[in-house]
Amino acid sequence: MWNLIRMEIKKVPLKPHIAGLLAANFIIFLLSVFTSSLLTASGNISTLPGFAPVQLDTVTLAAMLVRATLIVWEAVLISVFVIEEYRNKTISLLFTYPISRTKLIMTKLILICSIMFLFHVLSNIFQYASIFLAEKCFSFVTFSIGNILA
Repeated sequence: MWNLIRMEIKKVPLKPHIAGLLAANFIIFLLSVFTSSLLTASGNISTLPGFAPVQLDTVTLAAMLVRATLIVWEAVLISVFVIEEYRNKTISLLFTYPISRTKLIMTKLILICSIMFLFHVLSNIFQYASIFLAEKCFSFVTFSIGNILA
């Protein structure tokens, strides 16, 4: 199984994905900072009458945007890695190996999940660090340490 994963890693160009991750994180940071500047001074968003106001800070906004972005990115990676091999007919060559088809597909999915887990950790570190630094400069940026633990 590890040999299959190593073989798949060699086929995956990670440089464009890392560049895209940096660009997406920068855009997410800007979106979360500008959205938090639009919130009221207390950081509460008014909801329907009778309900308590929702507490949203910059870290929560960034975390939601990172999750949404990476979920879509994972779906795109699955389609690129699996469907492109069917389209290019390179999967036929893989199916000639004396390895079960489920193991081949599971290898691809394990690799995609590992890459996305790494991207998620790196994105959270970038967002928390940049929002922590932005809080020092701007009064409307809110950072709470409790969100990191959650």
